[in-house]
Amino acid sequence: MTSPAPGTSAERLARRYGTRPGAHPGARSAGPAGRPDGPDRPDGAEDPDGAAGGSGPGFGRWVAWIGSALVAVVLTAIIVAINVLGDDAVATAQAVSYEVTSDEAVVVQLAVTRPDPAVAVTCTVEAVDASLAQVGARTVEVAARPGGGHTVTLEVEVATYARAEQGRAVENGCFAIEP
Repeated sequence: MTSPAPGTSAERLARRYGTRPGAHPGARSAGPAGRPDGPDRPDGAEDPDGAAGGSGPGFGRWVAWIGSALVAVVLTAIIVAINVLGDDAVATAQAVSYEVTSDEAVVVQLAVTRPDPAVAVTCTVEAVDASLAQVGARTVEVAARPGGGHTVTLEVEVATYARAEQGRAVENGCFAIEP
C-alpha cells in the first residue's frame, strides 16, 4: 500500500482530524452500529437497518411522506369546517360611509343585511385612529322587522377618547338577540 502523497486532501484531513486507530488507507468506513456496509460484510448481505435506521432502505422518507400527508388532510378538514360552519351568519354589517365630526366623535352610515328580517340583531361599530387602533366602539340594536327588507341602513354616532381617522363595522360583529 502506498501512503497519500504529501499535501493531498487525504493527508491534510488526516493531519487536521487524525485517524481512527487501526485504520489504513483504502479501508472502507463502517455502517450503522459499526458494521461494514454491503459486500464488505462477512456474510455479503446489505445492511438490514438501511440508511435511516428504520426497517429498510428509505423507511424514514416514507414516514415523512405519510406524516406530511396526514397533516395536510387534517389542516384541509379544519379549513373546510371553519368555512362551512362560519357561513351561517345571523347578519353582516358594512360601513357605507363615515364622517369624523370632532375629536370626540365619528358618525358611521351602517348597512346591516339579515337573511331573516324577523330576527333582531346587535352589531358593533368602531372608530379607529391612523394606526388602526380602536379609539371608540358602540353596539347598536337593529330591531326585528317581520316582512321588512333584508337590508337596513342606519346612522350611528360613536364617541371616541382620541381623534378618529375612520369609522367601520366590526368584522363578524353582529349577533342575534335572544327573545
